[in-house]
Amino acid sequence: MLQTYCLAALHDDRDLKLCVGIAMMTISDTGESEDLVAYPQQEWTPELIEKLRVDRENFEVLQKPLN
Repeated sequence: MLQTYCLAALHDDRDLKLCVGIAMMTISDTGESEDLVAYPQQEWTPELIEKLRVDRENFEVLQKPLN
């Protein structure tokens, strides 16, 4: 899901050179989790764009392009 947020931001704003994402899951009975990712601007192939569209839909992430 974090990857989808980052790639969606990069796709919607092609002037961005890098997107850094940080995600934290709160402490629960099963533990906790932290994720840190960094994605550079992508070469947007039709296949990558379609995968991002599907992931946005599946995760309900940034359905409308960022302004």
